[in-house]
Amino acid sequence: MVRISVVSFFIIIFSFFLGHFTPAKAQETGILTVTTTPVRGGIYVDKIFKGTSYWSGNLSVGSHVVSYGNVDGYIAPSPQTVTIIADQTYYVIGSYRKSFSLLKSVLIKRLHVHFHVPRGKIGTWEPIGEKIQFVIENRGMGKREA
Repeated sequence: MVRISVVSFFIIIFSFFLGHFTPAKAQETGILTVTTTPVRGGIYVDKIFKGTSYWSGNLSVGSHVVSYGNVDGYIAPSPQTVTIIADQTYYVIGSYRKSFSLLKSVLIKRLHVHFHVPRGKIGTWEPIGEKIQFVIENRGMGKREA
């Protein structure tokens, strides 16, 4: 009788400790795939560099920020927040835009003037006394007089 009680005691103790030392459930993840176009740009996830032009990998469930590195002659895409759900795949494309500048020079009364307008074009201009009036057409901003 004593023998059964001792064996029962060890079984109960073993079962109790077994419940506390079993491995925790694996962390839930989803897949994120990022591509840059039309150039090979740097890819960062949560400020950690992941690769250039293409990256795919597992991320923990929750929100993550995808950002992009600078490429000469291009404007980097804005950072994007992606919310990962377990066992789902997400695709993100970072589209770089071509950056260009327009430089127009004019000679007015022996004064050489340079107009530098990023991402835009200079419209008509005319000298008015000692001032110059011109119109700048800039993408996203419409027309502005200066």
